[in-house]
Amino acid sequence: MSDFRATLETFKDIKEIKDLLDDVDKLRTLYYYNRFEEMKRHIFDLTNKYFLERVLWNTANRNNMPAEDDYRQQFINAENFLIIQGFKKLNELRKDWHKALTEDEIILIESMIKPME
Repeated sequence: MSDFRATLETFKDIKEIKDLLDDVDKLRTLYYYNRFEEMKRHIFDLTNKYFLERVLWNTANRNNMPAEDDYRQQFINAENFLIIQGFKKLNELRKDWHKALTEDEIILIESMIKPME
């Protein structure tokens, strides 16, 4: 997935988006510094914070769930989850995020949001 964080950054004045960006930043920091146990705890905390959203995400992505010891895939899955939650929130708030993306990126984001509605 492209780095859609920059698109979400333009909406950081919205508290929910700012909170998601903070979670993405923490996730990235833990992964890039190989602090995998802390990263797993952060992901666990996110699963509790976004319980219903996680259930929908896991149902829609059940064939792509990372193995317990595959930290890279856990990171990618968690980051994608957070990014999609951001775009989903922007849709709920009727914010126009489409202008900043290509047609292919819009299709990708919308295809990931649709199964979770």
